[in-house]
Amino acid sequence: MAAAYFVWGTVEQQRGNWEYAKVGYKKAVSLLPSGVQANLAYAEALWHTDERGKAIEHVQTTLQHSNAVPSEYVQAGQLWLRLGELERAFDVVEGGAARFPNDAGLKFTLAKLKERDGKFAEATRDYEQLLEIEFQADVANNLAWLYATCADADVRNGSRALLLAEKVCAATYHKSPLALDTLAAAHAEAGDFSNAVTTVQVAHRLARGTGEEKLAARLE
Repeated sequence: MAAAYFVWGTVEQQRGNWEYAKVGYKKAVSLLPSGVQANLAYAEALWHTDERGKAIEHVQTTLQHSNAVPSEYVQAGQLWLRLGELERAFDVVEGGAARFPNDAGLKFTLAKLKERDGKFAEATRDYEQLLEIEFQADVANNLAWLYATCADADVRNGSRALLLAEKVCAATYHKSPLALDTLAAAHAEAGDFSNAVTTVQVAHRLARGTGEEKLAARLE
């Protein structure tokens, strides 16, 4: 039953009816108090209906239960980021990282927040540390993109971007338009504009073929 109310809330949210969404999410939470997704959705609805104090409190309460897991801190951080509250996102994710210092998901999220906040050197350091532990395509892709396109010239590193992007493309069998877009940017930063153009064209074709219209439009 809780799932049905959650779906109702989601439908109303997609329609922009935050008041009705709040009712649906609140009912879902009352039926399943431990449901993190519903709790965070309810907090978001509270925020959008000008109950921001309650929204902040609800997120904090949701994360205070003793069996909170790292992914819940990540979800809460993503919520605050969607709402444009970067400082709150940092607070939540850093709190989770302090509680779960070895969790890769929290470390990755924290690195992305640092990149978003313009702390590029710190972000690259954190990404590199994650890759030292284990190669992860999404981490490597983020880092390659940052090395290839960073606004700070001191951070850009075309050769490292190219190496990482090639590894990501190999890991995704050259079928990921996002990874190929990163590879194109790395080629451009390394001064190989011919390969950059060719790779963008392949990425665009794949994006159109997989229905990733926003990415395809950006690649045109």
